[in-house]
Amino acid sequence: MTEFRKTLISLSQNDKLEQYIELANAIEQANMPQQHDIFFSFFKLGNDFASSLNDDQQWALFLSQFELVLRSILNSSLPSSWRRSCYEALNNPLLSLQRIAKNNDRKRQLTSCYIKFNKEVSTVFKLHPF
Repeated sequence: MTEFRKTLISLSQNDKLEQYIELANAIEQANMPQQHDIFFSFFKLGNDFASSLNDDQQWALFLSQFELVLRSILNSSLPSSWRRSCYEALNNPLLSLQRIAKNNDRKRQLTSCYIKFNKEVSTVFKLHPF
């Protein structure tokens, strides 16, 4: 079981959990490359979960989303169009993390995410997104 799934199972036993995991797998494996609305569904379900979670659980959920989408961007076996779609969707978990980063430790973690994102994505797309 991946770390992403472990995090989700520890966060919620909601009926929608299986659907959320399926969407996560579809994003990570580019199973539905023509359905770009998959990101909307994935993040909407994540936000639904987050509404019933405490701050630490929300942080773990949004951080897991960030890591999942970033892994998809970095996966060179996926079609480049899908990786570009993942790049365009990555702001969603980053903005969610930014919204709940209220203490200095979380702000440092968020800064690390932005640095990692900038470094990794610039090597993939040969550009500097920020």
